[in-house]
Amino acid sequence: MAEDLVRERETELRSAAARGKRVRREGTRRQRLGWVLVEAGLRLMTDNGAVAARRAA
Repeated sequence: MAEDLVRERETELRSAAARGKRVRREGTRRQRLGWVLVEAGLRLMTDNGAVAARRAA
């Protein structure tokens, strides 16, 4: 279930990035903090993936 939520959020973030808008999530402070952490982790993963791809080329 958690993986489904992360995948759903990743899709939302990718579509928001394509639109150039920031997506805001509603919820409790704890839920918003959780999503901030997920977003930061996804950014780190995509940044590290891009660096690794450049090094491999």
